[in-house]
Formats: sequence, structure tokens, C-alpha cells
Amino acid sequence: MKKILFVAVMSLALLVSAAHAGVAPSILPTDQDTHYYGSHDRSFDLGSGNTLDIHLEFAVYAGTQAQTMQEWTGHTGGAEFVYAYQVFSETSSTAALTYFALTGVNPSAIADIENDISEAESLNGTPSGGIGPASSDFNTSVTKAIWQFDVGTLVQGTRSWFLFLYSDYDWIKGDIEVQPLADDEIPIPGVPEPTTLALLACGTVLSLKRRKKQGA
Repeated sequence: MKKILFVAVMSLALLVSAAHAGVAPSILPTDQDTHYYGSHDRSFDLGSGNTLDIHLEFAVYAGTQAQTMQEWTGHTGGAEFVYAYQVFSETSSTAALTYFALTGVNPSAIADIENDISEAESLNGTPSGGIGPASSDFNTSVTKAIWQFDVGTLVQGTRSWFLFLYSDYDWIKGDIEVQPLADDEIPIPGVPEPTTLALLACGTVLSLKRRKKQGA
């Protein structure tokens, strides 16, 4: 009886593990020699019933792994560490992701703001199966690494290309920042422009004059 119970529990655990792996599969190379790797989930409540659920895979490569990654991605700076990320917009999201940033970057850790941030559609023949960013750069203080995506591309159930940072500095704890596009962000008429307001005012005055004449 105990054996049957043990087998049942183990089978359930495997099913749960497989189901979780199927939600957001890791594609980044993360073998036992990887300097550091992991994942993170974050949910953003946008109000009005809109949510943005993010799954982030990340890895840090050093030594020969860093050299290999730089060869694969075409980076020529000779950085000691390569930081790789892939962001997933989960199927539970009701908004598209338009902006993804890593915050808390040490400006001294970035030697070349033009070349130490990049992205790649595939790694050594392994496709990301994702959406490429429209741009990638740092903010003016070099405390944020920012990848921006075209509106309506990184929707629910999609993921980004592989995103990279290159540095001679080892990792520290950072955070993420997103800018979503909610489903209800649809243009509707709002406050009239000044010219329209002037025309409306003129029309009101003429209407009042006509009423006075009719009253007389």
C-alpha cells in the first residue's frame, strides 16, 4: 500500500514539474558549469481587469563560457561576463509588453554603451522562437538596460529574442521594469483642441443672438 502511495505521489510530482516546464521552457544554455542562472516571475495589475504576467529566464556566463557566448553573439569587447535574458509574456496576460528594462545597473560596469547591450534571434543554431526588440540601449545615467518592442508584438503567449549585456563586473541583485500596452488603450474623443473650442464658443454666441432676435 505504501509503495502504491509513493508511486502515486511521485507521478503527481513529475506531472506538476512537466506542466510548469511547459508553461515557460528554458532555452538558454544553463549547464552545471554556468556561473549563475535562474528564473523569476512577476505579475503586474494594470487596473480595469488588465494584467501583465512576466516570466524571465536569465544566466550569467564566465570564463570559456563567456568567450563562447561572445563568439556566438558577435561581441568583440572581450568581456569577462556575459549576461543573457529571455522574457516571456505569459498566456494569462491581457496586455502586450512594449518596454522591458533591467534596473540597478552599475554605470561603472558598462564599458561601451553602444556595444555592451544587444540581442540575438538564435544561439549557435538554437532559435529563440521569439520577438525581436525594436531598439536596445541604456538610459542617460546608464542605470537601466532597456529593450523596447513594437506595439502589439509581444502579446500573451509570446517571448522575446535572447537579450544580452556584457561586462567585466560580476553580478549584483537588480530588478525589472516594464511598460505595458493594455487592451483598452484605444483612441476615443477627448478634450477639444483650442481651435475647436473657439469655434464652439463662436457657435454658442451666434445661437444666443438668434434666440434674442426671435424673442424680440
